[in-house]
Amino acid sequence: MRDDIILGKMLHYAEKVCAYSAGLSYEDFRANDMLVEACVFNLGQIGELTAKLGVDFKKKHQEVAWAQIYGLRNRIVHDYEGVNLCLIWEIISEDMPELSRALRAIKGIEPRSGVS
Repeated sequence: MRDDIILGKMLHYAEKVCAYSAGLSYEDFRANDMLVEACVFNLGQIGELTAKLGVDFKKKHQEVAWAQIYGLRNRIVHDYEGVNLCLIWEIISEDMPELSRALRAIKGIEPRSGVS
C-alpha cells in the first residue's frame, strides 16, 4: 500500500477520534463504554497503519512520533484490559488534533475548521 493511501486512512481514523470526543470531558468519555471502545479501536488502527509506512517516509517526516504511535497500538492489542483510560484521554484530547494537523500538512490538505 502506498504511503499516501496509508496516510489518508490514518487521517480518517484520527479525525473520527477527534469528532467522537469533541466537546466531551474525561468523565463523559470514561462513562461511555461504546465511545471508549470506538476511540481505542481507532487508535489501534492508526498504530497498525503506522507499521505499514515506508522507513524512508518515516525518516522524512520525523515531526510525527511514529514509534510512539506504534507503541500505543502494541499496548492496546496486547494489554487491552490494562490500558490506562487517563492516558488514552490525554492522547485523544491533546495528541489526536495535532496528529490530524500533521497528517493533513504532509498530505497537503488544508486544516479542518474547528480542529484546534
